[in-house]
Amino acid sequence: AARRLQSDSCKVVFVVQGGERNRFDQDILRMEMTRKHGVAAVRMTLSQIDEYGSLAEQQDSTTLKDLKVSGLPGQQDFVASVVYFRAGYGPDDYPSDKEWNARYLIERATAFKCPSIATQLVGAKKIQQVLDLPGVVEKYSATDEDAARMRRCFAKQYALGSDAEGTKAAALGVEASDDFVLKPQREGGGNNLYSDDLKKALQEMPAEDLAGYVLMERIRPLEVHNTILRNCAARSGEVVSELGVFTVMVKGQEADRSAFVAGHLLRSKFASVDDGGVAAGVAVLDSPRLFDGTKL
Repeated sequence: AARRLQSDSCKVVFVVQGGERNRFDQDILRMEMTRKHGVAAVRMTLSQIDEYGSLAEQQDSTTLKDLKVSGLPGQQDFVASVVYFRAGYGPDDYPSDKEWNARYLIERATAFKCPSIATQLVGAKKIQQVLDLPGVVEKYSATDEDAARMRRCFAKQYALGSDAEGTKAAALGVEASDDFVLKPQREGGGNNLYSDDLKKALQEMPAEDLAGYVLMERIRPLEVHNTILRNCAARSGEVVSELGVFTVMVKGQEADRSAFVAGHLLRSKFASVDDGGVAAGVAVLDSPRLFDGTKL
């Protein structure tokens, strides 16, 4: 995507948090982009984009405009070819109007967004729950067979709130709290509620607050005996893993689109731990080993 708009005055912008803990991870990626592909990248917070960013003047006010960055300390003026969000996924990333103004600025720019606001919202928990409703996946599938194949991978999800369906779903969760997960519209791990905490929330939380959650059937992954190494200490026990497959879709003109698989990430944690990711200090990065499933 960067190469499609790349020139001497273009750079990729990494949107990051102030005091970012994952800076080294981001810098490795940024340096690899420069070393392998000759693509320059800079790190900026949303408040910096609001302060130093602007849209180029163009006669046609209906078209997207170049996102210009001028006066950023240590950088010559440039145009953003890609805006890559490593922040901006939670409400804490938008503490003032500056951050919202920056997001609005980015969405109106020619720069490729990773992700755009529409793509980000599609990945929200609420959209996942809506896709589980009868007929919704079928509406967007090429064939009924494709829809059926996708539904085989679904865990049942329920909307919560003050209406009859929401009240019914809450009662179901209270009755079988160990079989469900209560999920807010958050990313990054450490936000979900399980078992007694789930039951208490469903019983005590106001209906208008519960509407911000989704009740999902709990997935019971395969447990294997393994050893986890973290902070130079090795511990053995029953472990569960989650495999994520990275896919890339570049959207442009109808004849200028591409989609492909770009890698994977395997995270593992002890089966006794309900929730939490790598950054939360619970899970670890892992490597998959393929085997013949028919021999299980």
